[in-house]
Amino acid sequence: MPIRILATADLHIGRTSTQSIDLGEWGSTRYAWLRMVDYAIREGIDLILIAGDLVEHDNRYYEASAALKKGFDRLSEAGITVVMTAGNHDHDVLPQLIGRTERDHMILLGREGHWSDCVLEINGMKVQCIGWSFPDRFHEKDPAQSLPQGLVRSDMPTLGLVHGDLKQYAPTSPYAPISQETLEAQPVDLWVMGHIHKPLRIREAAPCMFYPGTPQALNPKETGLHGFELLELGSHGITPTKTVPFSSIRYEDIDIDITETEHFSHIREQITNAMDALFDERIDAYEDLKEVVVDVHLTGYQPDLEALNRYLAKQNFSEVSREVEGRPVMIRRVYNLCKFRVNQLDLLANEPGPAGLLAQTILDLEAGRSSPLLSELRESIVATMQDARESNTYKTLFEGFVDEGFADEGFADEGFADEGQGASTLEKESQIKEWLIEECHRTLSEMMKTKHQDRS
Repeated sequence: MPIRILATADLHIGRTSTQSIDLGEWGSTRYAWLRMVDYAIREGIDLILIAGDLVEHDNRYYEASAALKKGFDRLSEAGITVVMTAGNHDHDVLPQLIGRTERDHMILLGREGHWSDCVLEINGMKVQCIGWSFPDRFHEKDPAQSLPQGLVRSDMPTLGLVHGDLKQYAPTSPYAPISQETLEAQPVDLWVMGHIHKPLRIREAAPCMFYPGTPQALNPKETGLHGFELLELGSHGITPTKTVPFSSIRYEDIDIDITETEHFSHIREQITNAMDALFDERIDAYEDLKEVVVDVHLTGYQPDLEALNRYLAKQNFSEVSREVEGRPVMIRRVYNLCKFRVNQLDLLANEPGPAGLLAQTILDLEAGRSSPLLSELRESIVATMQDARESNTYKTLFEGFVDEGFADEGFADEGFADEGQGASTLEKESQIKEWLIEECHRTLSEMMKTKHQDRS
């Protein structure tokens, strides 16, 4: 009989999902933990793996203690084993909480930053669990490098738990930047990882490796499906079975290109249509889903962004909110992410003066042509960027960019890691080109508005 495993991380007991309509206790991570316990007992789970940040450090004992004890007591009575590691948030409080409510079925691995293991026998099968816990709030070293030789056993399956960033995406992270290659080289069947709140599958083949993400979405940055992973361990190894949708709130971003929208009054209709399509295209309703909160991103190009901002400021888009299958779907905010775009560039480029020169520059950029003005602009931008990178101010800003806030929300990705750290020449050239086009459009738009005002 296979071992049924529930894998999760980053519950942050003590926090509450933000920007909700009226979730009540359904918005609390304390209640999410108790719901997860109910699920594990109801579905006959044998083993729960928790890869750190079970508790939110700011709340410590106040909300976590009673909920953890209640949950662990019920799991123990049901014969369900819980193996966990501590993350950067609960590095100090989780060992204290576990120490107060010690149970045979409740195991904390890797205390004080030292890898440790345990051997379990479940359903007649032996399995080893290994794990590493944060010793302090910050840890700049790769925990995979300190994994002792000989710790992983060869006579039984091994499941690993670790909390931190992936080094390839955030090499200078102060939150245990982990080498994926080092983990892959270990004879481990499964790695459950914590810290990144966005669910992320890294490897399907052995060793299976993933971030389950936070099971209860905590804020509008944590978009999409959030839940936990179910797996089975049998004679043929680890088999991922499914992702269980679990969060009581779902945050979504809707991107709407309004480049072809000539009248702002049509934007409301476009948003309405996008809202209608949301459940059909993205969301499968499940029992525990109580609310959907939507941010709308208006994208594309418009010739007058100030007028667009004034129009949006006067609108009450909450009127577009609706109820779908008994669940409120609310628009939280509409963002204007459009860029400047001046129309009829071909005609403007024939005009003498600065406006014509700018219009021709945009056409040259879009066509990939060079000109003396473009060469001068590029050289100036590259020099300015280089000066900024070498300044102490820039270094401080960059070093603090991939910090706990971004990493915990799942934003420590390759894009951020590349910024200023060896991005390819093609990437840099593309960024310069995009910036130049946007700024030329912006300047040209201002020129055209001033010219129109002078005439009137």
